[in-house]
Amino acid sequence: MQIRARTRSASAACSGCGSVSERVHSRYERRLSDTASAGREVLIRLTVRRLFCDNADCAKTTFAEQVPGLAARYARRTTVLERVLCAVGLALGGRAGARLTWHLAASVSRMTLVRMVRAQSDPDRPTPRVLGVDDFALRRGHRFGVSPPQNDRAGSMHHHNLAGCRPTPIRKARCSRPPQWYRLPLWSPRSSPDRAAP
Repeated sequence: MQIRARTRSASAACSGCGSVSERVHSRYERRLSDTASAGREVLIRLTVRRLFCDNADCAKTTFAEQVPGLAARYARRTTVLERVLCAVGLALGGRAGARLTWHLAASVSRMTLVRMVRAQSDPDRPTPRVLGVDDFALRRGHRFGVSPPQNDRAGSMHHHNLAGCRPTPIRKARCSRPPQWYRLPLWSPRSSPDRAAP
């Protein structure tokens, strides 16, 4: 399904300086993919005007008008479709999300979904008041390290005030004596008590 559209306003504001202009330089067509309608893929063919900027101090001689809320600059998909594809990529990932978009009549490749997910900004998280500490071994029995958790869920489990504590740096350590079970003799047919003497 194709939709042909154009703007109805006589003037547009320059994206560089914000001055309003009505002098048209040229026109061109943008092709924007939109969410499906009745199971059909929707393509918006938007006619965009390029206008002259009358401000002498502006660095731009001409500028293209933008439709706020419809699509971002240089985008090939509408804002609504971008949000839908980002939600699919965050929920399912690359391959499974690409298979689902085929049923949504907005098929994209798996790498497109991965790029869209990576382009998203990290969510703002509050600073945790309480930090838990997790020990891990870089090499079993030889090197150990300490790392704080990546989220603040540990704050609901511990009620101690650890604000004055300093993080422990990674240190080297060697076991002075192996555990007792390391020194147990291995079983063999000769050492078995059930083996009858010849």
